[in-house]
Amino acid sequence: MQPHVSGRVLAVASGKGGVGKTTIAVGLAWTLAQITRSSRIALVDGDPQAGATSALGLTPPDAPLRAPAEGVAGLLVQRASRTLALARAVELEHWLRTVIVRADATIVDLSPALTDAMHAATLRCAPSVVVAARCDAMGLPNVRELVGLLRRAQCRHLIVPTFSSHTRVSRDAERCLRDEFGTSVASTTFPLDTRAAEAPIAHQPLPAYAPQSRAAVALREIVIELLARQLVVGPVEAGALR
Repeated sequence: MQPHVSGRVLAVASGKGGVGKTTIAVGLAWTLAQITRSSRIALVDGDPQAGATSALGLTPPDAPLRAPAEGVAGLLVQRASRTLALARAVELEHWLRTVIVRADATIVDLSPALTDAMHAATLRCAPSVVVAARCDAMGLPNVRELVGLLRRAQCRHLIVPTFSSHTRVSRDAERCLRDEFGTSVASTTFPLDTRAAEAPIAHQPLPAYAPQSRAAVALREIVIELLARQLVVGPVEAGALR
């Protein structure tokens, strides 16, 4: 088993679809590479639906665990396909650890499911976890379930509230998140705006596609917070966070 360095693995999880998880995962990886000036940030598509793979305009491989990394947008991307769902947790863990030792930091985009083999394999790599939490009427119970799982696995985590619009319901949901989870909630929220929806269609990371958008600015602030909390690491040069 390869040794693990705290902050080397950052998983992005949601427990449900439609919350912006993949857009956040791809955007965080790209932003981390820009801030740390690293050419060795790995993005692992751990979802058999291959959302991150498709969002970057890549073709799903027949055998993801044997496919080489693709260099895209300055990232080392490990692609996914539906055959990933057939892999055993021990195979997936070996795959992940092989990626981890070659990268400065590894971002893993997990599937919405909480009980698949990829979740089990990733949690065994002692990741920090970003929880993409949709601020709506159904979001809080889902976040409670996911955070409970992460606490049992002793994984440090940061909850990122996501919005499609700032309605009274979404504001109330964010307030409930902050009341219940306190400092585990990020200072910044992530808007699921038009630019966030367009970026995967353009096959680009959101901050590369629309660098001045509210969502891109939010991603940069989230990465800076992750670095400050030491939930992710990278070779940060002097002045890089200014």
